[in-house]
Amino acid sequence: MKLFLAAAMALGVVVGHAATSRAAGMNNGWDSITITQDQCVTAAATAVERTGFAMQRDANSAWGFRPNDGITVRCIAQRQLVVFFVHLGQGDGAAARTLLDQLRAAFTAAAPARTGTTPAPAR
Repeated sequence: MKLFLAAAMALGVVVGHAATSRAAGMNNGWDSITITQDQCVTAAATAVERTGFAMQRDANSAWGFRPNDGITVRCIAQRQLVVFFVHLGQGDGAAARTLLDQLRAAFTAAAPARTGTTPAPAR
C-alpha cells in the first residue's frame, strides 16, 4: 500500500509539472524573391544572426540554435522562393509567429534592394 501511495504521489508530481510547463511553438512561412541563391543565403545568414541565434550555413540554407529554440531559412532561388521555419522549445504559436515576423523582417532588411519579397497569402 505504501508503495502504491508513493507511486501515485510521484505520478501526480510529474503530471502536475507537465501540465504547468509550456508546450513547443512552431511556425513557418515563405516569401517570393528575385535575388540569386548566394545573395539569398547571405541575407539568410545575416537574418539568423540579427535574430539572436548562433548561425550556421551551407549553400542552400542558414540556421541557428539557442537553448531550446531553432530557426531555419531555406533559399530556393531557382524557384524564386525563400522559406522560414521557427521552433520554440517553450512557447506557443503566437510567440513563434512573433519570432517568424522578426526573422522575415531581418531577412528583408539584409537582402539586396531588388529582393522584392512578397509575403505569402494568408491561409
